[in-house]
Amino acid sequence: MNKVITALLAVSVIIISTSTLATERNLTKKEKAKLTNLVKDKLNDPDSVKIKFGKMVVNKNNIYCGMVNAKNVFGGYVGFMPFIASISEPIGGYDLSTVISIADDKYGYEAIVTQCTQYGYSL
Repeated sequence: MNKVITALLAVSVIIISTSTLATERNLTKKEKAKLTNLVKDKLNDPDSVKIKFGKMVVNKNNIYCGMVNAKNVFGGYVGFMPFIASISEPIGGYDLSTVISIADDKYGYEAIVTQCTQYGYSL
């Protein structure tokens, strides 16, 4: 009897875990361009921006998480830091896409990674 219950629990866990896996897709060229422009607008040296684009995790809020590297005010690259953005289609002629946050220190890094993890991203 215990073996049957254990087997049923194992199957239940597998079914539940596979049904909650996030759906991923590639970003379109348009989305990459939009994200690049949004991120550049938030940084000191927009010409130095390097973005690591990963997959878009499909979610109802159109949240995208990625990694960005750019030069600081002293002219040196700071290393790749996570960012979180909302990319949406324009509504009534208004584009509400925005960069929500770009990490600039250890605490920001941890906060953004934690938030992105909740959306199914692995940075």
